[in-house]
Amino acid sequence: NAIDIIAPSGTPVVAAADGEIAKFFDSDAGGITIYQYNRDKTLVYYYAHLARRAETIKEKDYVKRGTVIG
Repeated sequence: NAIDIIAPSGTPVVAAADGEIAKFFDSDAGGITIYQYNRDKTLVYYYAHLARRAETIKEKDYVKRGTVIG
């Protein structure tokens, strides 16, 4: 299941939950994307159509809910 959250260009994207940045991926359909696991790795959050990723994060980083990731 998924939801789209629309925001004006330039709006910071924040982590929806505590967890690990699983993967960065770029595609024609999703553009610049980030995959993030929740804390116990039972859910995956997919952030797509980003203008850019935050320079402060990398794959395998653990982030807290509210951390700017894009």
